[in-house]
Amino acid sequence: MKLSILFESPFWIALLEKESDGLLYAARHVFGSEPSSENVYEFILSGEYKNLVEGMTVGLLNKRSRQRSINPKRLQRQIRQEKERSGISNQSREVMRLQQEQNKKERASTSKEERERKRNYKRELATNKRKQKHRGR
Repeated sequence: MKLSILFESPFWIALLEKESDGLLYAARHVFGSEPSSENVYEFILSGEYKNLVEGMTVGLLNKRSRQRSINPKRLQRQIRQEKERSGISNQSREVMRLQQEQNKKERASTSKEERERKRNYKRELATNKRKQKHRGR
């Protein structure tokens, strides 16, 4: 699991990437202004971090995953390159886009069900009202 703090104009964001079973999961949290170390620590300890981890349900096949051990010097170079690299990787963007699409579909289905429930409720009220008028009350 990797947490990166990045500046994506005009806001600072936290990018959380998790690799599991060869799949890459990603989530993003918007801080707004530049976060201090205390803000980042508070974010990690708060429930928001846990909600992000639980919300990562869509994964993308990770092309750059390796199972073998890495030479310590190579690992140091990779860490330095990661620090120098700015921005979000294309795979992370794709994972977040897929997650947003899935959330959009879920919201659409729940709102459709809610609309249908309201429509049925209004229909029942109208039929009950007509019955009461018919009975002369």
